Amino acid sequence: MITKWEYTDDRDGYRQKTKKLIKDNGYNSVDIGAGMDYWSYPECKNSIDFLEITKEDNVHYRVDLDKISKSDLVFHKYDFSICSHTLEDIFNPFDVIDFLEKISHRGLIAIPSKFYEFSFLYENKYRGNAHHKQLFDIIDNKLVLFPKYPFIEVMEETNSIRDMKRGNDLYFYWEGNIPKKYFNEGFVFKSDAQVINTFYNELRKS
Repeated sequence: MITKWEYTDDRDGYRQKTKKLIKDNGYNSVDIGAGMDYWSYPECKNSIDFLEITKEDNVHYRVDLDKISKSDLVFHKYDFSICSHTLEDIFNPFDVIDFLEKISHRGLIAIPSKFYEFSFLYENKYRGNAHHKQLFDIIDNKLVLFPKYPFIEVMEETNSIRDMKRGNDLYFYWEGNIPKKYFNEGFVFKSDAQVINTFYNELRKS
């Protein structure tokens, strides 16, 4: 279950709080996707990523996270896992979440918020980061994955979500499992208008 979540701009505060949580509880922890920014070290000395990480006292598994469900590596069960700014870069992020649930009892996930992904960044003419493959939100205490549809770039409704801005990041702690679903899950067919209306109505809920 998702035990706590919020939109925030206090990225450093969350990082320090999480490192203190690991240290104070003596958690055996692992950082998934740590290669670009291994901020959890040295409190967290286990890492999994497709990038190589070389630290003297770190145990690193080099794995393509897009193929994690097919990995034949045997992983330990950890007390705590961290997955920070990684899921939005993965083609099949729910495979990574299923993996997190298998190897850890609880953890922290950080992803860019919907407000960030709907904003114009770095003086570009497009919204969000071009390399992000999807966006997420928490609705009814469930993690929902939304495709980055092309209409996001041109429709005025996009501005209404951007203008709700309450933080560039979405942070949440979880324990046991992570309730999740895909946007539009279970609908065999909807017209474009129905899809667009449902998309924006869902994202305005939280």
